[in-house]
Amino acid sequence: NNVIKQIYPLHQKSKQNVLNRLWVWNFFGTQPLNLIRHYFGDEIAIYFAWLGSYTSILVVPLIVGFSIGLFYDDDNVNSADWCFTFYAFFNVVWPTLFLEIWKRRSAALAWEWGTLGRDIERQEIQRPQFYGTLGDNPVTGEVELQYSSIKRQIKQTVSLFVSVVCLIVVLVSMLAVFRFD
Repeated sequence: NNVIKQIYPLHQKSKQNVLNRLWVWNFFGTQPLNLIRHYFGDEIAIYFAWLGSYTSILVVPLIVGFSIGLFYDDDNVNSADWCFTFYAFFNVVWPTLFLEIWKRRSAALAWEWGTLGRDIERQEIQRPQFYGTLGDNPVTGEVELQYSSIKRQIKQTVSLFVSVVCLIVVLVSMLAVFRFD
């Protein structure tokens, strides 16, 4: 019974109205993660917690980029070099800091919700439309249906060919626009 609620939330109008008021229409407030968790389940709540953290922390690169834009001077080579070097260094350091902040936040949420150390991944069920031959999975060692490697390579080759043709068409179009402009 609880599995069904975790996979497919059964909507309750009163709880939807509360979520709409506290979450959907509250643009600058904090996310009601516990309400989201109780309504949609742990996995969806942790996704929205990550999304909220990521959106909030994107303010930092916004401020840094805007500040660099204020100090950037096209005429001064030293200014341009300093700005580009600083921004490149910032773009290397910032994602690492964000990742560490998110690790702490997710661990705190997992501890608060009682999911710390719990394997929340479910056993994936193969689609009924999937077809293949039985073979050993090299990762798990279990016998399962596997798609033909020859068919996969043919599809990947065709996909690569179509992608390259599209890139060539775009490149030729771009060069024609520049040539005849």
